[in-house]
Amino acid sequence: MPPVVLLVRLGLQLASSRVTDWAHTRVLLIGTGSYAATTIAALRDRGAVHIQVFSPSGRAAWFAAKHDLVAARDLRHAIGTSDVVITCTSSELPVVAPADLDDGIRRIVIDLGLPRNVDPAAAGVDGVELLDLETISLHAPISELNAESEARAMVDDAVSRFRAQALEQSTTPALVAFRKHVFDILDDEIDRAKRRGDADGESAEHTERALRHLVGVLLHRPSVRARELGRAGRGEEFVGAIDALFGVRPEPEAELPAPVVPLADRTALDPTVSKRADEADAS
Repeated sequence: MPPVVLLVRLGLQLASSRVTDWAHTRVLLIGTGSYAATTIAALRDRGAVHIQVFSPSGRAAWFAAKHDLVAARDLRHAIGTSDVVITCTSSELPVVAPADLDDGIRRIVIDLGLPRNVDPAAAGVDGVELLDLETISLHAPISELNAESEARAMVDDAVSRFRAQALEQSTTPALVAFRKHVFDILDDEIDRAKRRGDADGESAEHTERALRHLVGVLLHRPSVRARELGRAGRGEEFVGAIDALFGVRPEPEAELPAPVVPLADRTALDPTVSKRADEADAS
């Protein structure tokens, strides 16, 4: 079985433990690529008939006509009229935000995007159950997930990228605090110069723009380095450095997600893991 088909089928399999009747379930598909076409086939195999499609790139009408679907023009309205939302776009940024889902309606969101199509904070929205590639890697049956090495590699790659993004963001509070510290000093010096009357009119504006540009250039490399250290799991080095050199401390950081251990590895350590995952899916 092709890995794309396998991943789509595993995602729908997890969702099916919550969906009692696909024939009466309203589905919104976000995306119009190969994953989307595969997902439509898998949905129809399960009996789904109420399917609408939304495209961030504006291809919904063409895709809907080709696959006999309903084209959605407004994402927020389309989500509001859906029980299950499935995303599979190639967008580098999330296309579904927590606010898009915060309408009090219980729904399942299946994020098959790589990278993520749904902001992970959506998992905290009341009534929303978010199933993404990381969830699939944790809860899919071992026999299914290990059946295709390429599919296994795709899921592992997704998990690694999710983790790398979280690690990279670990330095963000410290970086924000550092930039604020530097620009506050710059603003104070500019205000002091204005009060002294060191320059006026066009000359003063030119000097201020030049100084702000200089500070931006000087901060560029530390900003890049902060993200590099975070991605490498060495974010604390950056935090410690700005504390030691400038006495700048960030606001307390949110805890990072726990490292993901592939289901196959966890089962090898604890044979009850697979059983517990099955029981959780059936609840």
